[in-house]
Parts: sequence; structure tokens; C-alpha cells
Amino acid sequence: MTEAGVIVTVDVERIRDEIERILSAPKYDAPQASQIGGWWRRLWFRILDWIDGLVSAFPGGPEIFFGILALVVVALVVFAAFRLGRRRNRQIEALHFAQRASERGLDPREVERRADIAAAEGNYREAVRLRFLAGLLRLDERNAIAFRPGITSAEVSATLRSPTYDRLASRFDAIVYGDDRAGLDDHQQAVEDWRRILETASR
Repeated sequence: MTEAGVIVTVDVERIRDEIERILSAPKYDAPQASQIGGWWRRLWFRILDWIDGLVSAFPGGPEIFFGILALVVVALVVFAAFRLGRRRNRQIEALHFAQRASERGLDPREVERRADIAAAEGNYREAVRLRFLAGLLRLDERNAIAFRPGITSAEVSATLRSPTYDRLASRFDAIVYGDDRAGLDDHQQAVEDWRRILETASR
């Protein structure tokens, strides 16, 4: 592999010399320590011989070997990041499910009152979350949807087929489950959007 025009190789002899220097320190002079030092020396030399032989025999030489090795490392990092992202999504879905399950059966008027209190206190993220829950409960009252623990925004969207709801749900996800900050305008927009959605659902 090259980096800034320099070929990266393994200097086996230099590593051997460094191991010899470390193991020749006075703390390894005792009989038991000497045995341990000898064992470590043989182990490391075998590993170095194996690496040296592998690199030397590899088609294309050290440059191709370390290039492929770098690609493998990058692939492993990407895979680990992907798994971490999927785990985080599962945690978010579990949190979403638990919130919906604990709040099923609430009076939407009470939830809206709590949303207004949260907005008055400047907690706009909570206000948007509660307003969204109240909207789903009111849709359930009108038999527009069948609200249940774990219902997803995609399911509601497929039922309503409302661009207003789709925009509202997208903003809700960005605020509640993403990193977007919520403001007073978000709560006011949620109030207006839910009014339109519920009017349409009542027809």
C-alpha cells in the first residue's frame, strides 16, 4: 500500500531487534522470568516469520497485500457502524412502542392539555410529541385508524394518504427521534396540521 508515494512494508529484522532489546532487560534475568522471556521470544519470532512469509508469498508483493488489508479493515469498520446504527434504530423502535403502549386509552383532550402546558414551559419537543399522540388518539376516536401499541407512522400514512400528515410525521420523527431542535413554531404548526387532518378524517 502506498501513502503519499511511500510503500508500507514490515521491517521484520527491526522488530526482532526491538524484541531482543526488551527481553534482555534486567527484569528478565531471574530463572522464571528468563523462561517466560524465552517463551515470548519464540512466540513473537514465529508470528514474525509467519507474517514475513505471508507478505513475501502474496501475489503482487507487500503493496497489494497491505492494500487489501486496508480494504478489509475499512469494510469491518463500515460493517460495525452499520450494526451499531441498526441497534440504535431497534432501541428507538422499542422506546416508541413502550411510549405508545403506556399511553393507550388516554383521553386526547387531557393529552392536548399536557401538550399546551409543555409548550408554555418552553418544552417544545415534549409538546410536539404529546400533540402527535393526541392526534392519533383522535383519529382512533373517529375510526380513521385503529390505534394500537407499536403502530408506525408508515401504517398511518398508508391509511390516511394525507400529504399534511406525511409532512407532520416527518417533522415529528426528526424532533422526537432525531437531533432537530423544536421551537414554538413547530408546536403551532402541529396544532394547525392536526386540525386539518382531523377535519378531513371527519368527512
